[in-house]
Amino acid sequence: MYKDVPIRFCFTHDRVRQAIYSLITDNERAQIHLSIGYIYLEVFQEEERTDLLYDLVNHLNIGRPLIHNINKRIELSDLNILAGNTAKKSTAFAAAENYFAIAQSLLPEEQWAKTPEKYFKLLLEHANVALLSGNLTLSDSLCNQLSDIAQSNIDKAAISIIRVQILEYQSKHQEAIDEVRRSLRLFDIHLPENDQEVVQKIHEGIFKLKNYLDRITIDGLKKLPEMKDPEKIIIMQMVFQMVPAAYQSNPQLFVLISLMMFELTCDHGVSPLSCKCFTDCAIILGSALGDYETSYRLAKAAFSLLNRLEAEAFRAAVCYGFTFTSYMRAHYSESLSYYDMSFYKGLETGDIHHAAFALADKLLLLLYTGKNLAECIKETENAITYLNKINISMPQLLAQIIHYMIQKFKLIHNEKKERSFYKKDQEMLETLKSTNDFGFLCRFYILNTYLNIIYGRMDDAEKWNNMAQEMIHSAGLVQDYSVIDHYMFQGLIICSKWTNLCENEKNIAREDLSNIQQKLKHWMENCPANFAHKYYLLTAEIAIIDGAAIDTVDEFFRKALESIGSNDFIQFRALCNELYGQFWPALKESGVKILILRITK
Repeated sequence: MYKDVPIRFCFTHDRVRQAIYSLITDNERAQIHLSIGYIYLEVFQEEERTDLLYDLVNHLNIGRPLIHNINKRIELSDLNILAGNTAKKSTAFAAAENYFAIAQSLLPEEQWAKTPEKYFKLLLEHANVALLSGNLTLSDSLCNQLSDIAQSNIDKAAISIIRVQILEYQSKHQEAIDEVRRSLRLFDIHLPENDQEVVQKIHEGIFKLKNYLDRITIDGLKKLPEMKDPEKIIIMQMVFQMVPAAYQSNPQLFVLISLMMFELTCDHGVSPLSCKCFTDCAIILGSALGDYETSYRLAKAAFSLLNRLEAEAFRAAVCYGFTFTSYMRAHYSESLSYYDMSFYKGLETGDIHHAAFALADKLLLLLYTGKNLAECIKETENAITYLNKINISMPQLLAQIIHYMIQKFKLIHNEKKERSFYKKDQEMLETLKSTNDFGFLCRFYILNTYLNIIYGRMDDAEKWNNMAQEMIHSAGLVQDYSVIDHYMFQGLIICSKWTNLCENEKNIAREDLSNIQQKLKHWMENCPANFAHKYYLLTAEIAIIDGAAIDTVDEFFRKALESIGSNDFIQFRALCNELYGQFWPALKESGVKILILRITK
């Protein structure tokens, strides 16, 4: 009567189960679990009930001391590998780590020696999930074990990829770069080490990039055949793994390796890594050539390729890379949404590295676009709590910098606090210099310029701005949102000290202002929603020092204010109104009357 009705039994309270369980001897307990596990296994195999995988493996693992038959132990080892891979896909990295460890322990070394490829793959997966679960010591130990049994250059490169990630988690950028350099030599690829050669190779790479885009076209890139050569695939993986360390500590090398990946893609076919390569090369097209329209289209093509290859594991990386192109063509809210996508997709797929950077970089963009400081600090504190849990040092540091700068913005008029800020600034600078991260150091300089500009402290702003300018020129930094604000700040600083300059200084300053104005105009033409107010504000200040007609100056200030969206850039709206107000007292009485008459017509 009830044979087709599934029936399950359970204890009414966990304490009842625990009490009974405690009365069973260890041997009896193992036997019971083993019996239950084999019942589950029979159903799992006959009915393909994948939902039973964890239950059957967990029961059999408890009873494994009673399994003596080598074939049964091999079977259980394979089941643990399957459970580990399934757990990894679900981002249950600690559980996956445990399954892989049990899989390895079930068989003696002489048995594993009969299947070296299988053993290598198991240890590699174990090292990978140990890394993802934050167990860097275990991951490094497994890499050492893997090095002893690696049989091919591809095997050695696969180990190197995990070592690089371990070093990046520890912010050892140069060591990570050196590790990739050594591994690339296995395939007769030698990355240039001196700056002059790197620059030369970059010029050659950009020339090739433009030729590829002309010959293949962006639409054609999406349709290229898939990369099949195992050596080319592992080279792409190694170079890809080098990107974060190069971007943070050696921006020119970042440009070079991105161009290398693009060339490999065009010559040997696309792979999931090509998707991220497209977004990185899109950044280069914008930063180096100012071609933001093509840059945006190339970055968008990355998503089409991502969908074609069903490469969800790389979506977090692509979303993150896209944010560095998006703001040059679309309202900054698009970048904010892609930071969120990168974060949540990173959590879903296990790409914790890009998730962490997306979370931290979003905080920076919120601060530059004038979001309410209370909103900024709440989001920053939530981010810091999460970043401390996963313990990836550089995103942690960026979030701490932003939190500190928000405090400075809020307490700048408190003299006691200002003295403590000076000491804290020096501590921050020492920390940043010790990381050798030029990008973060430059961001700190620009943030301090930003703060002093907003509060009208132009002498202090100039000191910070000069340090940022030196860093931008010497390090060849890839442009991000803060760099555009840096140039506007630089222009405002020059205008503020104009009357104190001698004629020779004015001639030099005039050329600098012209260059900055042209940059801002180009950026405005590409994305007025984000940059029109910056261009018109500086143009109004230049018009004042040029002695332009009153209505001309007035028109530029008005355009600056009108170009700011209702909920955007409230800090620059305030700055614009303040400078606009300062313009009025400087007018002669007759000039004021003329302007009043014109306004009231």
